[in-house]
Amino acid sequence: MFAGLDPAVVQETLDSPHAQQFVANDPPDRARNYYQGMVRSTINCRAYLEAYERWRTTGVEPTLPREAQPQNPIPSVDQDLKFDHDTFAKAFSSGDPTQVRAALSAGGSCGEWVPVKPRDYSGPTVSDAVGGPVDAPSS
Repeated sequence: MFAGLDPAVVQETLDSPHAQQFVANDPPDRARNYYQGMVRSTINCRAYLEAYERWRTTGVEPTLPREAQPQNPIPSVDQDLKFDHDTFAKAFSSGDPTQVRAALSAGGSCGEWVPVKPRDYSGPTVSDAVGGPVDAPSS
């Protein structure tokens, strides 16, 4: 289920109080799906944050970071993460870094719960790192 994903992020996610609470009332098969999704989201979210910060500091528009893909992706997880990927693809292709910031800090986004520093469960989240929730500018 986790083959092909960074083992340190897998363990971080399995140990995460947020992740454990999220799946606490789920049957094992559903929890398994959620865990794969949370590992992939953590990897992706930090990659999006890194690209956003590089864009903000250098002024050079980055390409969309490559999605974390396990060797055996769970189809329902792939479907859920496709929405996230499409959201970030649109934000990165907008030419406006505030669109990426908005995606990283939106309610329900990975930025709400992914800690900036691995295993720093009580430290700042990705959303905190980009300045908290903001509204996307109108196009």
